[in-house]
Amino acid sequence: MTIYGATIGGCAILVNFLSRTQFPDVPEHMSLQASLFFASAGALAGAVMTAPVAYWLYGGLPTFAFTPRPRRGPRSAMAWALFGFGYGLLLPLLLGILLPVWLRFFAFYGGAISMMTLLSSLIDLTIGSIYLAPLFGFEYFFTSIVAGALFAAGALAIDTFNSSKDRATARYGSWSMAVGLSVLVVILLVVVPETSLARLGRLG
Repeated sequence: MTIYGATIGGCAILVNFLSRTQFPDVPEHMSLQASLFFASAGALAGAVMTAPVAYWLYGGLPTFAFTPRPRRGPRSAMAWALFGFGYGLLLPLLLGILLPVWLRFFAFYGGAISMMTLLSSLIDLTIGSIYLAPLFGFEYFFTSIVAGALFAAGALAIDTFNSSKDRATARYGSWSMAVGLSVLVVILLVVVPETSLARLGRLG
């Protein structure tokens, strides 16, 4: 679940960057190096959100000698829709904190700012992260809504396999589904035309 959530978060960043292209410019993917660098911020945000949820849902449950071991059944589509909605709301806030930091490091790597400027800006961002998160994060809101919907659909599929009564399906099927869906999302990011991704990132 965390792998899939991180993949969605990383791809959402790249789609969002495409959606910011203004006419007459044509949306184009960044270089592989830059794409991986900025996608890592989205992946971190997605993992931070989904890892605690995954542990809460699938982690070991305390049992006692006088109580039966509780069974974790599959959650309903409505439950995962709510999780996806929460994912879509929290992702832009986390990106509002992480992306400015990533941008500073990118500028430093490119020689645009000095080490002292980098350190001072990181301190400013850390101090102002509480009120800067929603301010900067609004730029990612519409893309994050789409990301939340994709996360909900994929998480439902992963959860269905994980809750199978067949032990092999539950153990390996959920991993296969998570990795397969993650690979599929990355492939779609690569093969779908940039203009279509840009429209999707701004919901129109």
